[in-house]
Parts: sequence; C-alpha cells; structure tokens
Amino acid sequence: LTVLTFIASGHEVNAADAAWVLGKEIIGGLLIGFGGGLIGSYMLNTCKGYSTQVLVTVGVVLGGSVLANAPMINASSPLAMVVAGIVIARCRVYVEAGEQHPLVMFWRFTDNAMNGILFLLIGLELLVIADKFHWSMVCTAVICFPLLLIARYLSLFLPWTFFSKTIFRRRLTHV
Repeated sequence: LTVLTFIASGHEVNAADAAWVLGKEIIGGLLIGFGGGLIGSYMLNTCKGYSTQVLVTVGVVLGGSVLANAPMINASSPLAMVVAGIVIARCRVYVEAGEQHPLVMFWRFTDNAMNGILFLLIGLELLVIADKFHWSMVCTAVICFPLLLIARYLSLFLPWTFFSKTIFRRRLTHV
C-alpha cells in the first residue's frame, strides 16, 4: 500500500517519504488497535450476555477498520485488529473459559468460514487461469512450491529456536 500511495500521488519516491508513510501506517495501526482493544475490553467486562459480547467484538473490528481506513488517518487496519484482539484476549474471563466460551466459538467459526470462502475464491481463480494455461506456469509452480515451503519453515524455525533458548531459559531460572 505504501508503494501504491506514491504511484497514485505521482510524486517521486524516496526512502524518507516511504519510511514516513510506512511508519504512519504502523504506528497508527498500533494506536488504533490498542485504543479499540481497551474500549472493547472495558465494554466486555461490563456486559454479561454472550450475544452482546459478540456484538461488541464485531463492533470493535468494524469500527476500528473504518477508523484505520479513514482518508486522513490511513493506518494499517489488519495490524490494528490484531492488536485489538491481543488486548481483548488478555481478559481473564476468556483465558479461563478456553475454547468453550461462546465468544471464542463465534470467532473460531468466523475464521473457518472465511478460510472456506478464501479457498473457494482461489479455486474459482484457477478456472480463469485454465484458459491461459502454459506449461511454463507448471514449471514455475513446481520450482516455487518447495522454495516457499523452505522459506516458511525457516521463518518459523529461526524465531522459535531463538525464543526457546532465551525466553524459556529465563523463565526456568526464575522459578
């Protein structure tokens, strides 16, 4: 989105402007998410009905996304929603209830439904690509697929080994 911002404006792109736009998106997303998460946590702690709690979380997501995408703000709405979700998840009620809490079950269902829709759309896209099929696409996919798996493995393995050696060792020494 940062690059698209510069393309749409027609100005020359330099590193300082790109850093400014990217920093604005990141910091704005963090602030909106933290504020929305605090407001949502307060509202969730004051209401008792499960349907009201679901509506509060949906309101945090929709309201935070609209606010983050406002023309004057242009913050990262996915980052804002992740931060809001982390802040809301820190409530003890949901941590203690675990997977059986209706709020957790609602968002688990929503996650599964959205993944199903995503893969359905990917399948429909394959029908469009089938008209323009070339064997070079198959060769490219065969080469890229293992590379992507290796990149994903490394992106998960390296932080896991680093954090398991530093954080978990600290926890064991303080016990």
